[in-house]
Amino acid sequence: MSKNKWIGDKTKNKFKRTIQGAIKGLSRKIAVYLTDNRAECPNCYYDKVNDRSSGIPKPDAAIYFTVGRCPVCRGAGVVTTSRKRCIDGVVVWNPTDAPMNTLNFNEAGRTGATRVQIKTDPCHLELIRGCKKVVLDGIDCRLSDPPILRGLGNQAVLIANFFTEDKPKSGSGEYI
Repeated sequence: MSKNKWIGDKTKNKFKRTIQGAIKGLSRKIAVYLTDNRAECPNCYYDKVNDRSSGIPKPDAAIYFTVGRCPVCRGAGVVTTSRKRCIDGVVVWNPTDAPMNTLNFNEAGRTGATRVQIKTDPCHLELIRGCKKVVLDGIDCRLSDPPILRGLGNQAVLIANFFTEDKPKSGSGEYI
């Protein structure tokens, strides 16, 4: 009778550390910008009809002003805070080698249409779904298709396709 030999915990942990090191070595930092938070200005009254500041300070204003615009919100009536998160992921420019990275000629002139694919951890699914834009190597990219999960169980990977009209900078490592 033969005994079944199971893979030990020490071997599993070593394999896991090695794979995580390879993933970390291949991945890049991706800046994900979420939708902005808007809060009413704590320094002045908000005019809902005109969608801006009324120019009248609140009685308990931190920075009091007599005339003109509010120094906190600069006359907008709301304080906007942009939200940014950095995640790790593998970036693939022009994933299918299709001729989509060529110049497009239209009524407005010529524009570049570059596709980019990001492969990352599935825990970032809701973050990618709700993002406003993604910045890769200084280039703003927008989501073109809903992100999808590929794989089985805990071996899944999140794949998201983005597009931009800017061309990558020369020497940045992207192949077109």
